[in-house]
Amino acid sequence: MAAIQKLIACDLDGTLLDSYSLITEETVAELRTALVPGVEFTICSGREQFSIMPFVEQLGIIHVPIISETGAVIQDPFDGHIIAEWNLAGSVIGEVLDLLQRSSYDFNFFLLKGEDVVLYKNAAAPFFLQKMPYAELNSRFEDIRAWKTHDMEGYRKLAIRCRLEETDALELDLVHALGVNATVVKADANCIDIMGAGVDKGSAVSTLSSMLGLEMKNIMVLGDNESDASMFKVAGVSVAMANGDPQVIRLARYVTPSNDERGVVA
Repeated sequence: MAAIQKLIACDLDGTLLDSYSLITEETVAELRTALVPGVEFTICSGREQFSIMPFVEQLGIIHVPIISETGAVIQDPFDGHIIAEWNLAGSVIGEVLDLLQRSSYDFNFFLLKGEDVVLYKNAAAPFFLQKMPYAELNSRFEDIRAWKTHDMEGYRKLAIRCRLEETDALELDLVHALGVNATVVKADANCIDIMGAGVDKGSAVSTLSSMLGLEMKNIMVLGDNESDASMFKVAGVSVAMANGDPQVIRLARYVTPSNDERGVVA
């Protein structure tokens, strides 16, 4: 393998994946053709390794670590070996659960550590995730009143799905409640991710670039939503999808066509 000179870090949902959560074979072929010796491609996603792995196998071009769980984990894409990870304090998790239990929001709560998942919802809330592989988790949700029986230490990321019209208000409530003790970002139209203080995709990309001996000016990032903004602030080249959030588009050096127009290879 040629010495690594540049790295491309690409988000999945809304970026590399189309609206059906697929990568077209045309996109795969063009990526394989576009990569020249010395340029590596990796994934930087809010998903967990088990959910990223099928796309790693389909692409067949990833030879460096991936970033998963919205920057909380850097790991080998094939065997899942953890190279670096940053945990979320149990006290922060408890504070979030207490806020949710006292609130009127309808929510699905996901506490993640790889394939170890703790799930809570309030009684009135529907199941907000219907896409596989996550839909199969719906049978495992517990009533939020049970949360104090669980050990909250050792988890890396907390995700909350809620009603679309309540997402912005809930995000603000969480930011105000947690302050500097956690990173709170909107990861999708109705999804909020919470990681440890200072943990985000940007910090993970910076760490990975150091591991690979690269300067940030030699890093290109592609993304579409609020959770990608931290990457755009640190990378030498940033590319937003046309379907992206307005704030992300404003941060980007370049804007490419939408994910459904295969903008990653446009």
